[in-house]
Amino acid sequence: MNKSDLIHIPSDVTLLQFNSDSEDYGPLFATRSLKTKKPKFALLLKNNGVYYKILYNGEFWFVNAKDAYQ
Repeated sequence: MNKSDLIHIPSDVTLLQFNSDSEDYGPLFATRSLKTKKPKFALLLKNNGVYYKILYNGEFWFVNAKDAYQ
């Protein structure tokens, strides 16, 4: 998937916010989590192969790449 794609986030998927999303060090530890209640589309901002950085409900989140679909 590419930057600016809309991706599908199913229900019951855990989204994470990390203390850092630095290109050099990557995410270090999760500071917040959210479990989706309903399926929704989100804007893909970055793809590092393991996590997608997305814009979800006006906030930046990370979702495991295996849990999101195009």
